[in-house]
Parts: sequence; structure tokens; C-alpha cells
Amino acid sequence: KFRNRKIPVPQKGVRPTSERVREAVMSILGNDWSGRRVLDCFAGSGAMGFEALSRGAQHVHFVDSSAAVCRHLSKVSELLKVETLVKVQKANAAEALNSLAARGQHFDILFFDPPYGQQLLDTVLEHAQNLITSTSVVVAEHEPEYAIADTFGCLQRTQTRGYGSSVISLFETVHNTETSQCR
Repeated sequence: KFRNRKIPVPQKGVRPTSERVREAVMSILGNDWSGRRVLDCFAGSGAMGFEALSRGAQHVHFVDSSAAVCRHLSKVSELLKVETLVKVQKANAAEALNSLAARGQHFDILFFDPPYGQQLLDTVLEHAQNLITSTSVVVAEHEPEYAIADTFGCLQRTQTRGYGSSVISLFETVHNTETSQCR
């Protein structure tokens, strides 16, 4: 939908996902995005969320702790004329994930790209448990040296791919029939 459109990037405070990584992730996730609800947490430039919308996602919920980044995401949504398909939430990740869960929100695709070197990914993946369905996919971008676990509750890592200074780990829902924990 936004093919060949350049999405503006905030001047400072973000590390946008490279086009190479973004395309690789989208290729892994497939072409049919219609009806999908997407969470882009630590949104930064919003590249992953806007790419999802470009491919037909129904709704994207952006989360970032920076007021400037949130204003930027809102402006880009208006520029692309998708503001009715987008919600921008200014909050730290754990706070946002808890508030979304308290409202019963669930997402089909969840993107997490926390700032490198801050060890936030484990925490947000634990919080993500309350936002997934039986078919959800979680995409975590992290630095190569980050020692990420293979499982987080109902989430099991199914793929890991390296792209220079970034690694993508994909998690999918596993079902525990003994405890019926997972949706």
C-alpha cells in the first residue's frame, strides 16, 4: 500500500529497523496481513507497524516511552491517512502491556525492539503472555550477544536469524494441555 513511500524517521532517540531486516521479517510472516492486529512496542520510527499496515493489517497499536516519538508516529499516521487504523500510546513497555492486558486486548503479531544494552526483552516477553492468542507470533529484535531464553510461558522460540548487528527471534504459542494455560 505504501510501496516506494519514504517514512520519515525521528531525528534522534531511535534505532530504526533496517530495510533488510524488515523485509526478511515480513517474508517470514507471509503476505496475508488482512484482519491482523499488530502491536509495535518500543516503536521508534514505527517501521514495523507501518509496514504491517502497508501489507493490509487491520490495526496497529504503537507503544513508545518518548513523547516526541509518539507525536512523530501520530504525524506519520496522518500523512499516510491511516490514523483510524492506529493507536499511539506513550508509556513504558511494561506499563503499556499491563494496561492492554487489563482491557482484554490481544494481538496477532507483536513486535518488540527494545533499546540495545538495557536487558528489557525478557521482561516484555513475560508481559506479552497476556496479549497473545493460540496463533500469535512474537518478533523480538535484539543484539547478537543478548542471551535470550527459548521459552517464556506459552511462547516458544521457533526461529533465530542474524542480520549483522541485529538478531531476530520469532516466538509462537505452545499449548500446555495439562494446565490449559495457553489460549
